Amino acid sequence: MDRELMATAKSNSKLLARILKLARHYAAEESDLRATVVMVAALFVGPNEEKIVRLTGYSRQYVAEVAERLRVSRLWSAEALDYGDWSNSHKGAVQYALDLAVAQGIVVRTNQKRDGEYVYMSLIYKNGKPN
Repeated sequence: MDRELMATAKSNSKLLARILKLARHYAAEESDLRATVVMVAALFVGPNEEKIVRLTGYSRQYVAEVAERLRVSRLWSAEALDYGDWSNSHKGAVQYALDLAVAQGIVVRTNQKRDGEYVYMSLIYKNGKPN
């Protein structure tokens, strides 16, 4: 388990255990876990950076960076979340992966929709080539 999480696990153990269990369910790779924990924590405490920092023990800087990416793509607003339906049996894994890619700074969700779904734009590739 992440060291930062271990340090705060005692005081928030039940909620944090639920968040970690859910985050581990979605995060296929260990490298995806931290961003996933931030997104899942917001499901429980809202898009509130301070609460997420206190709950997870992650640095304010890290949570602020992830939060900024999620806000720019409108996955977080002042009081609400707009994640894809991660539990959808047909496309939930893809929707989670897109939300995670936003949190990690790989893509941004645009205002455009195609066939009722948001369009995402790569932040690391342009015209098929790395930026």
